[in-house]
Amino acid sequence: MKKILTIVWLTIQTVLIILLGQVVLMALMPLLPNPLQFDAFENLAFLYFSFLPTLLVTLLWIIVFKKNRSVLDRILCSPMDSLKGFGWGIGLGFLTNAFLILIALFHRDIHFTWGQVHIVPMLILFLAVTIQSSTEELICRGWLFERIHQLWPHVEAFAIVLNAVIFALLHLLNPGVQPIAVLNIALVGMIFSLILFEKGGFWMACGWHTMWNYTQNILFGLPNSGSPSTYALLQLTQSKASMFFDPIFGIEGTIATSILLTLILVLLLRRCKQRKTSQLCDAQA
Repeated sequence: MKKILTIVWLTIQTVLIILLGQVVLMALMPLLPNPLQFDAFENLAFLYFSFLPTLLVTLLWIIVFKKNRSVLDRILCSPMDSLKGFGWGIGLGFLTNAFLILIALFHRDIHFTWGQVHIVPMLILFLAVTIQSSTEELICRGWLFERIHQLWPHVEAFAIVLNAVIFALLHLLNPGVQPIAVLNIALVGMIFSLILFEKGGFWMACGWHTMWNYTQNILFGLPNSGSPSTYALLQLTQSKASMFFDPIFGIEGTIATSILLTLILVLLLRRCKQRKTSQLCDAQA
């Protein structure tokens, strides 16, 4: 019972961290330009950069409270491992999304035209998306995962599943959300949790999450978790609903994505099982 109450308290803390980040953002708004006067690029950049206060609040939450400081051991690794992990994540995030988008394109569910091709705004948006995605990863796969894992240190499945479920529930208010979308977000959360066990795994999760959002919203101009794109390399001109694309939620709200994510999850579970078997054999040798 005590552990269940702790999970409830951790969930409340997660919401508090996000709300505190929003409070800081609102306090800073008088110092910022008027968002109502933003153009398409500035509007999208502001949307993603607005996660920066939440990122800073999360870091303070981890550093100030002693029970949270073990999170630093998971996220602080060598610069080379961090860069490699982030790079692998970027590649995997692009490939998984490009595969799903190409299927929807060949199925004639989506049609594109050329949009914005300016290098500097695209790089600024990449930085902004990195901040947004890394904030969510720090909260869910950094702090929340570690705190749940402390409760059941020998049963990693609890931390993997519970943080993924909470991660999915945090998206319930997104525009156009539906059960299949919530399932897919939970599957993504479990995948990101499993790769934490790789070298530089936290940064791999950040890279994958970043490119997952960037590919959909900025490169292909598709909705990302229900948020439409206002500035992208390609612009969506026409779309229809199918098992490969959802006009409101994008590819995240489809059965095709569920199938791909499930296959990736199975492969990662097999890899984890092989790693544990290998470690057991080494310990017995």
